[in-house]
Amino acid sequence: MKPNETSGPPFVSPPPDVSFRLPSDPASGLTSTQESMLVGLRERKDELLSSAPDPKQRELDERWLSDHCLLRYLRAVKWESVDAATKRLKDTLQWRREFKPDQIPLDEVEPEAVTGKLYINGFDNEGRPVVVMKPGLQNTTTWDRQLQYTYLTVEAACQACVAPQETICLIIDFEGIGIFSGNKTPMNVSRRFLNVLQSHYPERLGHATFVNPFPLVETFWRVIYPFVDPVTREKVHFTSTAKEKKADGAKNGVLHQLVSPSMLEERYGGKMNWSYEHSEYWAKLRAVWEDPLKVTMNGHSAT
Repeated sequence: MKPNETSGPPFVSPPPDVSFRLPSDPASGLTSTQESMLVGLRERKDELLSSAPDPKQRELDERWLSDHCLLRYLRAVKWESVDAATKRLKDTLQWRREFKPDQIPLDEVEPEAVTGKLYINGFDNEGRPVVVMKPGLQNTTTWDRQLQYTYLTVEAACQACVAPQETICLIIDFEGIGIFSGNKTPMNVSRRFLNVLQSHYPERLGHATFVNPFPLVETFWRVIYPFVDPVTREKVHFTSTAKEKKADGAKNGVLHQLVSPSMLEERYGGKMNWSYEHSEYWAKLRAVWEDPLKVTMNGHSAT
């Protein structure tokens, strides 16, 4: 990804003057068994690519099927088998060929972005792009187009990860929305998105922080908590804007422990003096939403 054209926010791609505490490369430190499974999955590439409908899609698929991508799917099936990972990869390739999340024209989804209900701005301490969702700013009922914009945003965030980082930092801010709000996204639409995120972007969530959740959200989490994978549990946090603004550096406050003040908006207790302005954000997003054949994630697969 290219650096932002200007040095100030919103930060849709990594600012060149910020350093991160990056994780080790996921491709390093594999056991002999895991190395063998990776080799076995590589040998399935021709099988996976054989169903591409045309040469351009085959090239896109081939770029997407990097070793880092293969490793994410092996981890997603908990190293069960090469067959299990191959099946999931086939399902995702079928989905990507149908919905083309890496080729969505910005102009087609722009109405979904004008209120700032979903955007990328900043990076956490470990090089994860910060994706902010504000369902209280819902402005449309064109749910298929809204899902397209959501896929585009996730895709752009995955492209922006600072290699070897592969995951994103998600902030879901519920201000302005409650049990009786009329601007909520229908449950079936939310389920569709969550299913896509789980099925086709495995091993991509680094952290999810719910800000200002209304009581039903926290109650639902307490009910499902015992059934959630322990690794996923550790990624989910709850807080409020009031708590974050009172936080004393990294000692208190969920977001303060994840994101440096310079990369965190003032609304969440950080020092970034920025609020969503659509034309400014859209220009920066457009600058990085390039021809997918040209985009790689700092040496990794774009998604």
